Amino acid sequence: MWDRFLTEQDKAIYELSGYGKTGGFGARPAVLVVDVNYAFTGEKSESIAASVKKWRNSCGAAGWAAIPPTQTLLAAARAAHIPVFFSTGIDTRPDGFDRGAWQHKNRRMREDRNAIVTDVRGNDIVREIAPEPHELVIEKLKP
Repeated sequence: MWDRFLTEQDKAIYELSGYGKTGGFGARPAVLVVDVNYAFTGEKSESIAASVKKWRNSCGAAGWAAIPPTQTLLAAARAAHIPVFFSTGIDTRPDGFDRGAWQHKNRRMREDRNAIVTDVRGNDIVREIAPEPHELVIEKLKP
């Protein structure tokens, strides 16, 4: 995919340097699904502009387009007994103290998303790819 950005000299030096070898999956592969939650996808597939009105960090339809390939990946990993881990945000204190400087970086930070979209928690992992009971979910306050 990078070929259109590289000059012939770039490609030659890359080859001489020994890069380009396939890394493979190693002896103990795992799948890590990072932040595929409603705060980043929205609660349904819709334009990014419509979704961002409700979920300020949403990817909208592009996020939902990633769900079917993610389902395929998870099915293959689970069938091969490859461990699957998920990450998502954690709800913060009502006073925002644990957000640190993040609370000052976005004017919409104090919005109550639960009032905007009822019955959907932003940090919940999208139902269509939900973790199985034995899979680990890593909750985090910040990226």
